[in-house]
Amino acid sequence: MSSSPSKPARGGFPPLTPVASGSGSSQLDPKKAFHLAREFAADIQHVLNGTVCNNASFNAQRNVTDPRLIAVGNRLTARSIRGEMVPIGARGKPRGWIKAEYMCRIDEAGKYLTVDNAFVGIYAANEDRSPLCHFDYERDKTSGYPESHVQVHGESEALAVWGDEFTDRGLHRLHFPAGHRRFRWILEDVVEFLVSEGLATPHSADWMDVLKPGRKKFMQTQLRAAIRNDMETALLYLSEQNYSIYPPETPGK
Repeated sequence: MSSSPSKPARGGFPPLTPVASGSGSSQLDPKKAFHLAREFAADIQHVLNGTVCNNASFNAQRNVTDPRLIAVGNRLTARSIRGEMVPIGARGKPRGWIKAEYMCRIDEAGKYLTVDNAFVGIYAANEDRSPLCHFDYERDKTSGYPESHVQVHGESEALAVWGDEFTDRGLHRLHFPAGHRRFRWILEDVVEFLVSEGLATPHSADWMDVLKPGRKKFMQTQLRAAIRNDMETALLYLSEQNYSIYPPETPGK
């Protein structure tokens, strides 16, 4: 999650590239922004502890180097905004580890909490906590790689066919696209991947129900943003569905 090719280090995402909040960010009280970040942290904690973990403790901390940014992660402190890994499993020896870190800000309109950077890594339960893969999102990524992507650790015979350059580079340096920013991967998708592939055992049979609220909230938020960015298509569709559409009244008329 940096401007250079990122690699899934055990410590989480590489140094962040903050994105300017824009003039609209001043329209929202900083206390309100921090409150929204804390709500987001609580949602993440609920998803993990309600499905494949049991001692996640997510919180929010302001980024001292840039007050516009708020970090969200597991057991953050005033001294460190790098979150700790969370063991996968209900109790006893972990079946693996998960690390989730986010850097948030208020959007340009000064109304909504926006994720600038997101990192969710999956690691084995061995002593080295070997990385399996990680899911990345970096808003306005400048390196030419997709903003939303997945990187996988492992060996690839196919990759070697492209030559020594790619063999030396390694499979984990390939950025597999994972959707446009409006409808990218989210934590709920990672949890479903873990359970569906047998890498984690859910706490109960209704684990999918735990994922539904977060997915719905994300889709609604992203749909609003997509409509703002393409109002013409939204209005055209409503017109095709026989809705009556009236332009907003002009002040003073």
